[in-house]
Amino acid sequence: NYAFVAVGPRDLYTVDISQPSLPKLLNSKVQIPGDIQEMTLVSPYIYVTYHSSVTGGGLQIVDISNPQQPLPRGNTPLNGTPSSIQVVGSYAYIAYKPANDNDSNLPSGLHVVDVSEESTPKQIAELNLDDPNDANDKVVANGIAVAGKYAYVTDIWGKVHINDVSTPENPKKIGIAQLEGRLCEIK
Repeated sequence: NYAFVAVGPRDLYTVDISQPSLPKLLNSKVQIPGDIQEMTLVSPYIYVTYHSSVTGGGLQIVDISNPQQPLPRGNTPLNGTPSSIQVVGSYAYIAYKPANDNDSNLPSGLHVVDVSEESTPKQIAELNLDDPNDANDKVVANGIAVAGKYAYVTDIWGKVHINDVSTPENPKKIGIAQLEGRLCEIK
């Protein structure tokens, strides 16, 4: 009966939609520490990724067990600009990219964050998806899907990076599927 809406660039609001013809904005604003990039809801929490030109990227967990008064819980900084997130069990898998798609000096890849304690999320792994043997082959990750023991990360240059996350603390690159066109998202 509630929708949680990111209102640019840093605010999260609750809308009561129990009566769809009369939606009601609740007095429930939560301010996120940076510009909201992506959100996913795994009740009773919303996991919000953000980026700030001052502090960089991050993950903010918001408790929505009382939708009329959502509460910010834990927060953890992340390298790069988070572009996509999926939460599976006690882990948040986050694709990240440089703040600027053409910045070849910054890595792009996959963060794994332990979210088992919502008040103290902790990054436990970071996997750079750039090719270490080819300085010109820079990834710009922008989509993620996790299924079973694999995390699939898309990049804008037409690749799907397949990663083994069976041990979340130690993700490993295992393959790349080359497709045509600019990839945006994967589910």
